[in-house]
Amino acid sequence: MVVLLEGSPISTEEHWSSVGVIIAFLVTSLTKALLPRCSVRTFYTQVLNEEERQRLCQNMAGALKGAQRQALSFKHHTDKMISKLTLLVIMMLTGNCMLWKAYIAQSTCACKECSPSKDLWYNKRFNKSVQPFLSANMNFSEEAFKWWKRLQNEQGTFDLFKKTVHDLFGMFPKPDVKEYHPDRCRTCAVVGNSGNLLRSRYGPVIDFYDVVI
Repeated sequence: MVVLLEGSPISTEEHWSSVGVIIAFLVTSLTKALLPRCSVRTFYTQVLNEEERQRLCQNMAGALKGAQRQALSFKHHTDKMISKLTLLVIMMLTGNCMLWKAYIAQSTCACKECSPSKDLWYNKRFNKSVQPFLSANMNFSEEAFKWWKRLQNEQGTFDLFKKTVHDLFGMFPKPDVKEYHPDRCRTCAVVGNSGNLLRSRYGPVIDFYDVVI
């Protein structure tokens, strides 16, 4: 007997195993109910007539179709659920990345605290764009030079200052100092020449910082 089923075939062994269990259960239950003391073969060949055999085959085919539909429906709902979960995970990851980029853009550095003070007065007046180190490529304005001259009582001209800076940096190799970047945390230790440093054992603590002034 060959039973043709509509729809696409079941692709997983679990679904076919479930269908086989259902068919075996239906045949066994029907046999025990109608003829408890007869074997399945005797029941099918001798007890049932042709019409009853056809009806039994139709019932078995219907049960098999129903089991196949349930298996396909379960697989369809499972695929839809997996697709929704995948989309949700992608949206969550994208949102976290956008929030992290926005946080980095608002922050001036990657340190836990980018400013040594939480005072609003200090933060409003602290210019984060000013670089603390002089370099050969630094664009030092003449206005800043004049302000520096008033502090140092310097008599030289701005052109002389630029020539001196150029000659000075030509004598030394490029310093191994991390450049400013919002994704980077730079730490600095300001060390004076006080006698309190003598035998203070602050050497390892000072060396822990990226820059020592």
